[in-house]
Amino acid sequence: MATEDIKVVSIVDVPFQRVDENNNYVIRVRVSNTDGSQKSSWSPYKTVPAKAIGTIDSSAFTISQSGEILSVSFLVDANSYRPLYDVFAKWSTDSGSNYTNFEYYDTISVTSLPIDIPNVSVNRAIIRIQAAGLKQEENNNLLIGTSSAFTVT
Repeated sequence: MATEDIKVVSIVDVPFQRVDENNNYVIRVRVSNTDGSQKSSWSPYKTVPAKAIGTIDSSAFTISQSGEILSVSFLVDANSYRPLYDVFAKWSTDSGSNYTNFEYYDTISVTSLPIDIPNVSVNRAIIRIQAAGLKQEENNNLLIGTSSAFTVT
């Protein structure tokens, strides 16, 4: 095969959304001819470093309450922007000295969401945002930011 018949395609990170626990995209590829009638087998899985995760501080969060729902929004700059975010919440039923562990709440593509307050005895909440991972579990390697404690009324 002559080298002029080889077509090189660059893959940019825009289509990739989730990362592994070390902030790498996990990909595999296959080759096809132009009309798609012939395809290779899939390659083994490979990891490709994603862009570094920027962080936001607690002042980037806005939290308000309406009834049994918290409205949470956060501001991200170009360094902390991701196409998807995993959202976690932890709750306290006392003055804030004892919190539950962070629990996965949702994966979102926007920077605001409603969160249901789990029960009437909750009086404090902390929200955590991280880059969307392959597993929806708390991971400090993917952390973007954590809110200050919000008093639930």
